[in-house]
Amino acid sequence: MHDAMAAGLAGLYGLGVELLPRPEPAEIEAEHLALAADLEHVDLARLIAGPVCTDPRVSATAELMSATGPAAMFADTRLAYHVFIRLVRLFIDHGPTRDTAYGLAGYGLYLAGARRDSARAFEFGQHALKMRDRFADPALGARILHIVGGLITTWTQPFAVAAAILEQGYAIGVQTGDFAAATYNTTTLVLVLAARRHSLHAVRATAEQLLVEARPMLEVYGSSIMRCSIRMSRCLAGELAEPPRGDVPRWLADVFHRDFERDGSPLTLLYIHIFAITVLYHFGLHDPAELPRLPASAAERLGALVTPMAADYFFYNALHACAQHTPTTPIDPALHPAIESDIVELRKLAASCAANFEARAHLAAAEYERVRGRDDAAESAFKLAIRSARRQGEAGTEALACELAGRHAASLGDDIVGTMYLRAAVEAYQRWGATTVARRLAHALDTRPEP
Repeated sequence: MHDAMAAGLAGLYGLGVELLPRPEPAEIEAEHLALAADLEHVDLARLIAGPVCTDPRVSATAELMSATGPAAMFADTRLAYHVFIRLVRLFIDHGPTRDTAYGLAGYGLYLAGARRDSARAFEFGQHALKMRDRFADPALGARILHIVGGLITTWTQPFAVAAAILEQGYAIGVQTGDFAAATYNTTTLVLVLAARRHSLHAVRATAEQLLVEARPMLEVYGSSIMRCSIRMSRCLAGELAEPPRGDVPRWLADVFHRDFERDGSPLTLLYIHIFAITVLYHFGLHDPAELPRLPASAAERLGALVTPMAADYFFYNALHACAQHTPTTPIDPALHPAIESDIVELRKLAASCAANFEARAHLAAAEYERVRGRDDAAESAFKLAIRSARRQGEAGTEALACELAGRHAASLGDDIVGTMYLRAAVEAYQRWGATTVARRLAHALDTRPEP
Protein backbone atom coordinates (compact mmCIF):
# COMPACT_ATOMS: atom_id res chain seq x y z
CA MET A 1 0.00 0.00 0.00
CA HIS A 2 2.83 2.40 0.83
CA ASP A 3 4.46 1.65 -2.52
CA ALA A 4 1.19 2.37 -4.33
CA MET A 5 0.84 5.68 -2.49
CA ALA A 6 4.43 6.67 -3.24
CA ALA A 7 4.00 5.92 -6.94
CA GLY A 8 0.77 7.92 -7.09
CA LEU A 9 2.26 10.92 -5.30
CA ALA A 10 5.32 10.85 -7.58
CA GLY A 11 3.08 10.81 -10.65
CA LEU A 12 1.04 13.74 -9.32
CA TYR A 13 4.20 15.71 -8.62
CA GLY A 14 5.18 15.20 -12.24
CA LEU A 15 1.87 16.83 -13.19
CA GLY A 16 2.57 19.80 -10.95
CA VAL A 17 0.41 18.66 -8.02
CA GLU A 18 2.17 18.39 -4.67
CA LEU A 19 0.51 16.14 -2.11
CA LEU A 20 2.56 14.95 0.85
CA PRO A 21 2.08 11.94 3.15
CA ARG A 22 0.49 12.66 6.54
CA PRO A 23 -0.64 16.22 5.84
CA GLU A 24 -1.31 18.42 8.85
CA PRO A 25 -4.93 18.49 10.08
CA ALA A 26 -4.93 22.29 9.79
CA GLU A 27 -4.11 22.02 6.09
CA ILE A 28 -7.01 19.64 5.47
CA GLU A 29 -9.33 21.83 7.51
CA ALA A 30 -8.41 24.92 5.50
CA GLU A 31 -8.97 23.20 2.15
CA HIS A 32 -12.26 21.74 3.34
CA LEU A 33 -13.57 25.12 4.53
CA ALA A 34 -12.61 26.75 1.23
CA LEU A 35 -14.28 23.95 -0.72
CA ALA A 36 -17.41 24.03 1.45
CA ALA A 37 -17.72 27.77 0.89
CA ASP A 38 -17.52 27.31 -2.88
CA LEU A 39 -19.99 24.41 -2.81
CA GLU A 40 -22.59 26.76 -1.30
CA HIS A 41 -22.77 28.45 -4.71
CA VAL A 42 -22.67 25.30 -6.87
CA ASP A 43 -25.64 23.31 -8.19
CA LEU A 44 -24.06 19.86 -7.96
CA ALA A 45 -26.85 18.08 -9.80
CA ARG A 46 -26.51 20.49 -12.71
CA LEU A 47 -22.72 20.23 -12.70
CA ILE A 48 -22.91 16.42 -12.69
CA ALA A 49 -25.06 16.55 -15.82
CA GLY A 50 -22.94 19.30 -17.39
CA PRO A 51 -20.16 19.19 -20.01
CA VAL A 52 -17.38 16.70 -19.42
CA CYS A 53 -13.87 18.02 -18.76
CA THR A 54 -11.77 17.79 -21.94
CA ASP A 55 -8.45 18.91 -20.47
CA PRO A 56 -6.17 15.84 -20.61
CA ARG A 57 -3.94 17.17 -17.83
CA VAL A 58 -6.89 17.55 -15.46
CA SER A 59 -8.19 14.10 -16.39
CA ALA A 60 -4.75 12.55 -15.81
CA THR A 61 -4.48 14.29 -12.44
CA ALA A 62 -7.92 13.05 -11.39
CA GLU A 63 -7.06 9.51 -12.50
CA LEU A 64 -3.84 9.47 -10.47
CA MET A 65 -5.64 10.84 -7.42
CA SER A 66 -8.31 8.18 -7.78
CA ALA A 67 -5.62 5.49 -7.99
CA THR A 68 -3.85 6.83 -4.88
CA GLY A 69 -7.00 7.14 -2.75
CA PRO A 70 -7.70 3.46 -1.93
CA ALA A 71 -4.20 2.76 -0.57
CA ALA A 72 -4.24 6.01 1.39
CA MET A 73 -7.57 5.09 3.00
CA PHE A 74 -5.93 2.15 4.75
CA ALA A 75 -2.43 3.53 5.36
CA ASP A 76 -2.70 7.33 5.65
CA THR A 77 -6.22 8.57 6.39
CA ARG A 78 -5.37 12.26 6.31
CA LEU A 79 -3.76 11.89 2.89
CA ALA A 80 -6.90 10.15 1.65
CA TYR A 81 -9.00 13.10 2.86
CA HIS A 82 -6.67 15.48 1.06
CA VAL A 83 -7.03 13.47 -2.15
CA PHE A 84 -10.83 13.45 -1.92
CA ILE A 85 -11.04 17.19 -1.32
CA ARG A 86 -8.74 17.87 -4.27
CA LEU A 87 -10.81 15.60 -6.54
CA VAL A 88 -13.98 17.53 -5.72
CA ARG A 89 -12.09 20.77 -6.25
CA LEU A 90 -11.07 19.61 -9.74
CA PHE A 91 -14.70 18.74 -10.40
CA ILE A 92 -16.16 22.13 -9.54
CA ASP A 93 -13.32 23.99 -11.27
CA HIS A 94 -13.14 21.96 -14.50
CA GLY A 95 -16.26 19.79 -14.76
CA PRO A 96 -16.69 16.03 -14.39
CA THR A 97 -14.21 13.34 -15.39
CA ARG A 98 -14.51 9.58 -15.15
CA ASP A 99 -12.90 9.79 -11.68
CA THR A 100 -15.24 12.43 -10.27
CA ALA A 101 -17.61 9.83 -8.82
CA TYR A 102 -14.81 8.41 -6.69
CA GLY A 103 -13.96 11.89 -5.41
CA LEU A 104 -17.59 12.61 -4.51
CA ALA A 105 -17.85 9.32 -2.64
CA GLY A 106 -14.57 9.95 -0.85
CA TYR A 107 -15.61 13.43 0.18
CA GLY A 108 -18.80 11.92 1.56
CA LEU A 109 -16.62 9.53 3.58
CA TYR A 110 -14.68 12.51 4.94
CA LEU A 111 -17.88 14.32 5.92
CA ALA A 112 -19.21 11.24 7.71
CA GLY A 113 -16.11 9.84 9.35
CA ALA A 114 -14.16 12.98 10.20
CA ARG A 115 -16.87 15.63 10.55
CA ARG A 116 -19.80 13.42 11.61
CA ASP A 117 -22.11 15.10 9.08
CA SER A 118 -23.93 11.94 8.02
CA ALA A 119 -26.78 13.72 6.23
CA ARG A 120 -24.46 15.70 3.95
CA ALA A 121 -22.30 12.61 3.48
CA PHE A 122 -25.32 10.65 2.27
CA GLU A 123 -26.03 13.38 -0.29
CA PHE A 124 -22.52 13.12 -1.69
CA GLY A 125 -22.81 9.34 -1.78
CA GLN A 126 -25.94 9.66 -3.89
CA HIS A 127 -24.23 12.18 -6.18
CA ALA A 128 -21.38 9.69 -6.60
CA LEU A 129 -23.79 6.95 -7.65
CA LYS A 130 -25.41 9.27 -10.21
CA MET A 131 -22.03 10.19 -11.64
CA ARG A 132 -21.09 6.52 -11.78
CA ASP A 133 -24.27 5.83 -13.78
CA ARG A 134 -23.48 8.67 -16.16
CA PHE A 135 -20.00 7.47 -17.06
CA ALA A 136 -20.92 3.75 -16.85
CA ASP A 137 -17.30 2.94 -16.07
CA PRO A 138 -17.24 -0.49 -14.45
CA ALA A 139 -13.54 -0.09 -13.62
CA LEU A 140 -14.39 2.34 -10.82
CA GLY A 141 -17.69 0.79 -9.78
CA ALA A 142 -16.34 -1.48 -7.07
CA ARG A 143 -14.35 1.30 -5.37
CA ILE A 144 -17.30 3.66 -5.36
CA LEU A 145 -19.68 1.01 -4.00
CA HIS A 146 -17.19 0.16 -1.24
CA ILE A 147 -17.19 3.72 0.04
CA VAL A 148 -20.91 4.34 -0.45
CA GLY A 149 -21.99 0.95 0.90
CA GLY A 150 -19.57 0.41 3.75
CA LEU A 151 -18.54 3.88 4.86
CA ILE A 152 -21.46 6.20 4.06
CA THR A 153 -24.69 4.18 3.92
CA THR A 154 -24.05 2.59 7.32
CA TRP A 155 -24.33 6.00 8.99
CA THR A 156 -27.97 6.48 7.98
CA GLN A 157 -29.34 3.21 6.62
CA PRO A 158 -29.75 -0.26 8.19
CA PHE A 159 -26.71 -2.52 7.99
CA ALA A 160 -28.64 -4.92 5.73
CA VAL A 161 -28.83 -2.19 3.05
CA ALA A 162 -25.08 -1.63 3.26
CA ALA A 163 -24.39 -5.37 3.03
CA ALA A 164 -26.32 -5.60 -0.25
CA ILE A 165 -24.30 -2.72 -1.76
CA LEU A 166 -21.01 -4.30 -0.66
CA GLU A 167 -21.97 -7.66 -2.17
CA GLN A 168 -22.59 -5.85 -5.45
CA GLY A 169 -19.23 -4.07 -5.16
CA TYR A 170 -17.43 -7.36 -4.60
CA ALA A 171 -19.06 -8.93 -7.66
CA ILE A 172 -18.19 -5.93 -9.86
CA GLY A 173 -14.60 -5.92 -8.61
CA VAL A 174 -14.18 -9.58 -9.55
CA GLN A 175 -15.85 -9.11 -12.94
CA THR A 176 -13.71 -6.10 -13.87
CA GLY A 177 -10.45 -7.43 -12.47
CA ASP A 178 -10.24 -4.73 -9.78
CA PHE A 179 -9.25 -7.29 -7.18
CA ALA A 180 -8.05 -4.71 -4.67
CA ALA A 181 -11.51 -3.10 -4.63
CA ALA A 182 -13.13 -6.54 -4.45
CA THR A 183 -11.02 -7.20 -1.36
CA TYR A 184 -12.09 -3.93 0.29
CA ASN A 185 -15.73 -4.82 -0.32
CA THR A 186 -15.42 -8.35 1.09
CA THR A 187 -13.60 -7.24 4.22
CA THR A 188 -16.04 -4.43 4.91
CA LEU A 189 -18.98 -6.78 4.29
CA VAL A 190 -17.78 -9.06 7.10
CA LEU A 191 -17.32 -6.05 9.39
CA VAL A 192 -20.86 -4.90 8.60
CA LEU A 193 -22.30 -8.34 9.39
CA ALA A 194 -20.40 -8.42 12.69
CA ALA A 195 -21.58 -4.92 13.61
CA ARG A 196 -25.16 -5.86 12.76
CA ARG A 197 -25.08 -8.36 15.67
CA HIS A 198 -27.81 -10.42 14.03
CA SER A 199 -26.07 -13.76 13.49
CA LEU A 200 -22.58 -15.02 14.28
CA HIS A 201 -23.35 -17.93 11.94
CA ALA A 202 -23.70 -15.44 9.07
CA VAL A 203 -20.45 -13.69 9.99
CA ARG A 204 -18.54 -16.95 10.06
CA ALA A 205 -20.14 -18.50 6.97
CA THR A 206 -19.60 -15.36 4.90
CA ALA A 207 -15.99 -14.95 6.03
CA GLU A 208 -15.18 -18.62 5.39
CA GLN A 209 -16.77 -18.53 1.93
CA LEU A 210 -14.98 -15.34 0.93
CA LEU A 211 -11.65 -16.61 2.24
CA VAL A 212 -11.97 -19.49 -0.22
CA GLU A 213 -13.25 -17.42 -3.13
CA ALA A 214 -10.95 -14.45 -2.70
CA ARG A 215 -7.86 -15.94 -1.05
CA PRO A 216 -5.34 -14.63 -3.63
CA MET A 217 -6.78 -11.12 -3.29
CA LEU A 218 -6.96 -11.26 0.49
CA GLU A 219 -3.25 -12.02 0.77
CA VAL A 220 -2.76 -8.30 0.08
CA TYR A 221 -5.27 -7.06 2.64
CA GLY A 222 -8.20 -8.37 4.67
CA SER A 223 -7.38 -11.98 5.52
CA SER A 224 -6.51 -11.18 9.15
CA ILE A 225 -9.82 -9.40 9.71
CA MET A 226 -11.68 -12.29 8.07
CA ARG A 227 -9.92 -14.94 10.13
CA CYS A 228 -10.30 -12.98 13.35
CA SER A 229 -14.05 -12.61 12.79
CA ILE A 230 -14.21 -16.38 12.42
CA ARG A 231 -12.26 -16.87 15.64
CA MET A 232 -14.57 -14.51 17.51
CA SER A 233 -17.58 -16.47 16.25
CA ARG A 234 -15.98 -19.82 17.13
CA CYS A 235 -14.95 -18.66 20.60
CA LEU A 236 -18.48 -17.53 21.43
CA ALA A 237 -19.84 -20.79 20.00
CA GLY A 238 -17.49 -22.84 22.21
CA GLU A 239 -15.38 -24.27 19.38
CA LEU A 240 -12.10 -22.72 20.57
CA ALA A 241 -10.50 -22.67 24.00
CA GLU A 242 -12.11 -20.25 26.41
CA PRO A 243 -9.98 -17.38 27.69
CA PRO A 244 -8.77 -18.36 31.19
CA ARG A 245 -9.07 -15.99 34.09
CA GLY A 246 -5.64 -14.81 35.17
CA ASP A 247 -3.88 -15.68 31.90
CA VAL A 248 -5.63 -13.63 29.23
CA PRO A 249 -2.44 -12.36 27.51
CA ARG A 250 -1.24 -15.91 26.87
CA TRP A 251 -4.67 -16.92 25.51
CA LEU A 252 -4.69 -13.89 23.21
CA ALA A 253 -1.24 -14.80 21.88
CA ASP A 254 -1.87 -18.54 21.51
CA VAL A 255 -5.49 -18.59 20.34
CA PHE A 256 -6.79 -15.23 19.20
CA HIS A 257 -3.86 -13.29 17.76
CA ARG A 258 -1.97 -16.25 16.38
CA ASP A 259 -0.64 -15.77 12.82
CA PHE A 260 -1.72 -12.13 12.59
CA GLU A 261 1.78 -10.65 12.95
CA ARG A 262 2.14 -10.09 9.20
CA ASP A 263 -0.74 -7.64 8.95
CA GLY A 264 -0.06 -4.62 11.14
CA SER A 265 -2.18 -2.03 9.33
CA PRO A 266 -4.02 0.33 11.72
CA LEU A 267 -7.43 -0.75 10.46
CA THR A 268 -6.66 -4.44 10.95
CA LEU A 269 -5.32 -3.83 14.47
CA LEU A 270 -8.46 -1.86 15.36
CA TYR A 271 -10.88 -4.62 14.40
CA ILE A 272 -8.80 -7.42 15.88
CA HIS A 273 -8.90 -5.43 19.12
CA ILE A 274 -12.69 -5.01 18.89
CA PHE A 275 -13.24 -8.72 18.32
CA ALA A 276 -10.95 -9.58 21.24
CA ILE A 277 -12.66 -7.31 23.79
CA THR A 278 -16.02 -8.64 22.59
CA VAL A 279 -15.04 -12.22 23.42
CA LEU A 280 -13.44 -11.29 26.74
CA TYR A 281 -16.53 -9.39 27.85
CA HIS A 282 -18.87 -12.30 27.22
CA PHE A 283 -16.62 -14.59 29.25
CA GLY A 284 -16.71 -12.20 32.19
CA LEU A 285 -13.09 -11.05 31.95
CA HIS A 286 -12.92 -7.35 32.78
CA ASP A 287 -9.65 -6.91 34.68
CA PRO A 288 -8.05 -3.79 33.16
CA ALA A 289 -4.62 -5.26 33.87
CA GLU A 290 -5.37 -8.12 31.47
CA LEU A 291 -7.49 -6.43 28.82
CA PRO A 292 -5.56 -5.70 25.60
CA ARG A 293 -4.71 -2.10 24.82
CA LEU A 294 -5.58 -0.54 21.50
CA PRO A 295 -2.31 -0.08 19.57
CA ALA A 296 -1.29 3.55 19.07
CA SER A 297 -1.57 3.38 15.27
CA ALA A 298 -5.11 1.99 15.53
CA ALA A 299 -6.07 4.66 18.07
CA GLU A 300 -4.81 7.34 15.69
CA ARG A 301 -6.83 5.79 12.87
CA LEU A 302 -9.96 5.75 15.04
CA GLY A 303 -9.42 9.41 15.89
CA ALA A 304 -9.10 10.36 12.23
CA LEU A 305 -11.92 8.21 10.85
CA VAL A 306 -14.82 6.92 12.90
CA THR A 307 -16.77 4.27 11.00
CA PRO A 308 -20.11 2.83 12.06
CA MET A 309 -18.53 -0.64 12.18
CA ALA A 310 -16.34 0.57 15.06
CA ALA A 311 -19.39 1.09 17.30
CA ASP A 312 -18.53 -1.99 19.33
CA TYR A 313 -15.23 -0.38 20.35
CA PHE A 314 -17.15 2.28 22.30
CA PHE A 315 -19.84 -0.21 23.34
CA TYR A 316 -17.58 -2.84 24.90
CA ASN A 317 -15.18 -0.29 26.37
CA ALA A 318 -18.08 1.21 28.33
CA LEU A 319 -19.41 -2.21 29.36
CA HIS A 320 -16.01 -3.48 30.49
CA ALA A 321 -15.56 -0.40 32.65
CA CYS A 322 -19.04 -0.68 34.17
CA ALA A 323 -18.51 -4.39 34.86
CA GLN A 324 -15.75 -3.49 37.31
CA HIS A 325 -18.42 -2.06 39.64
CA THR A 326 -19.74 -4.49 42.25
CA PRO A 327 -21.69 -3.96 45.48
CA THR A 328 -18.46 -4.38 47.44
CA THR A 329 -16.08 -2.67 44.99
CA PRO A 330 -17.41 0.59 43.54
CA ILE A 331 -16.09 1.67 40.19
CA ASP A 332 -12.99 3.86 40.12
CA PRO A 333 -14.21 7.48 39.74
CA ALA A 334 -11.42 8.04 37.23
CA LEU A 335 -13.29 5.76 34.79
CA HIS A 336 -16.41 7.93 34.65
CA PRO A 337 -15.15 10.39 31.98
CA ALA A 338 -14.14 7.55 29.65
CA ILE A 339 -17.52 5.80 30.08
CA GLU A 340 -19.37 9.04 29.46
CA SER A 341 -17.28 9.69 26.35
CA ASP A 342 -18.08 6.23 24.95
CA ILE A 343 -21.80 6.75 25.62
CA VAL A 344 -21.65 10.12 23.83
CA GLU A 345 -20.15 8.39 20.78
CA LEU A 346 -22.89 5.74 20.81
CA ARG A 347 -25.60 8.38 21.12
CA LYS A 348 -24.15 10.27 18.15
CA LEU A 349 -24.29 7.07 16.13
CA ALA A 350 -27.85 6.39 17.28
CA ALA A 351 -28.88 9.91 16.28
CA SER A 352 -27.67 9.26 12.73
CA CYS A 353 -29.23 5.77 12.45
CA ALA A 354 -31.40 4.45 15.25
CA ALA A 355 -31.86 1.13 13.46
CA ASN A 356 -28.15 0.35 13.76
CA PHE A 357 -27.13 1.87 17.07
CA GLU A 358 -30.06 2.80 19.32
CA ALA A 359 -30.08 -0.48 21.25
CA ARG A 360 -26.38 -0.28 22.07
CA ALA A 361 -26.66 3.34 23.16
CA HIS A 362 -29.55 2.45 25.50
CA LEU A 363 -27.71 -0.56 26.91
CA ALA A 364 -24.47 1.27 27.67
CA ALA A 365 -26.51 4.05 29.30
CA ALA A 366 -28.42 1.47 31.38
CA GLU A 367 -25.21 -0.03 32.72
CA TYR A 368 -23.89 3.40 33.60
CA GLU A 369 -27.11 4.23 35.45
CA ARG A 370 -26.70 0.97 37.40
CA VAL A 371 -23.12 1.85 38.32
CA ARG A 372 -24.27 5.22 39.66
CA GLY A 373 -26.98 3.59 41.77
CA ARG A 374 -29.87 4.96 39.73
CA ASP A 375 -31.83 1.72 39.73
CA ASP A 376 -35.11 2.98 38.30
CA ALA A 377 -33.37 4.77 35.42
CA ALA A 378 -31.27 1.66 34.76
CA GLU A 379 -34.36 -0.55 34.64
CA SER A 380 -36.06 1.77 32.16
CA ALA A 381 -32.99 1.94 29.95
CA PHE A 382 -32.59 -1.85 29.96
CA LYS A 383 -36.17 -2.17 28.73
CA LEU A 384 -35.55 0.35 25.97
CA ALA A 385 -32.46 -1.55 24.89
CA ILE A 386 -34.30 -4.88 24.77
CA ARG A 387 -37.21 -3.47 22.79
CA SER A 388 -34.95 -1.71 20.30
CA ALA A 389 -32.74 -4.77 19.80
CA ARG A 390 -35.76 -7.02 19.23
CA ARG A 391 -37.26 -4.56 16.77
CA GLN A 392 -34.07 -4.54 14.68
CA GLY A 393 -33.31 -8.26 14.93
CA GLU A 394 -30.12 -7.49 16.86
CA ALA A 395 -29.91 -10.80 18.68
CA GLY A 396 -26.48 -10.21 20.23
CA THR A 397 -27.51 -6.94 21.84
CA GLU A 398 -30.89 -8.34 22.88
CA ALA A 399 -29.17 -11.26 24.64
CA LEU A 400 -26.76 -9.03 26.49
CA ALA A 401 -29.47 -6.53 27.45
CA CYS A 402 -31.63 -9.35 28.85
CA GLU A 403 -28.67 -10.79 30.77
CA LEU A 404 -27.68 -7.48 32.33
CA ALA A 405 -31.32 -6.57 33.09
CA GLY A 406 -31.74 -9.97 34.75
CA ARG A 407 -28.63 -9.61 36.89
CA HIS A 408 -29.71 -6.11 37.89
CA ALA A 409 -33.21 -7.27 38.89
CA ALA A 410 -31.76 -10.17 40.89
CA SER A 411 -29.36 -7.84 42.68
CA LEU A 412 -32.38 -5.81 43.82
CA GLY A 413 -34.04 -8.96 45.20
CA ASP A 414 -36.53 -9.51 42.37
CA ASP A 415 -35.63 -13.12 41.55
CA ILE A 416 -38.77 -13.77 39.49
CA VAL A 417 -38.15 -10.92 37.05
CA GLY A 418 -34.42 -11.63 37.11
CA THR A 419 -34.94 -15.27 36.13
CA MET A 420 -37.38 -14.27 33.37
CA TYR A 421 -34.81 -11.94 31.82
CA LEU A 422 -31.98 -14.43 32.15
CA ARG A 423 -33.93 -17.19 30.44
CA ALA A 424 -34.75 -14.77 27.62
CA ALA A 425 -31.02 -14.04 27.41
CA VAL A 426 -30.21 -17.74 26.98
CA GLU A 427 -32.62 -18.00 24.08
CA ALA A 428 -31.30 -14.83 22.42
CA TYR A 429 -27.67 -15.93 22.80
CA GLN A 430 -28.58 -19.16 21.03
CA ARG A 431 -30.18 -17.20 18.18
CA TRP A 432 -27.09 -15.03 17.90
CA GLY A 433 -24.87 -18.10 17.71
CA ALA A 434 -23.07 -17.64 21.04
CA THR A 435 -23.96 -21.15 22.13
CA THR A 436 -21.28 -21.56 24.78
CA VAL A 437 -22.31 -18.25 26.39
CA ALA A 438 -25.91 -19.52 26.38
CA ARG A 439 -24.84 -22.83 27.97
CA ARG A 440 -22.85 -21.12 30.71
CA LEU A 441 -25.76 -18.85 31.57
CA ALA A 442 -28.28 -21.72 31.48
CA HIS A 443 -26.03 -23.79 33.78
CA ALA A 444 -25.75 -20.89 36.22
CA LEU A 445 -29.55 -20.59 36.23
CA ASP A 446 -30.09 -24.31 36.77
CA THR A 447 -27.61 -24.53 39.64
CA ARG A 448 -28.65 -21.34 41.38
CA PRO A 449 -29.98 -22.00 44.88
CA GLU A 450 -33.68 -21.45 45.42
CA PRO A 451 -34.50 -18.10 47.04
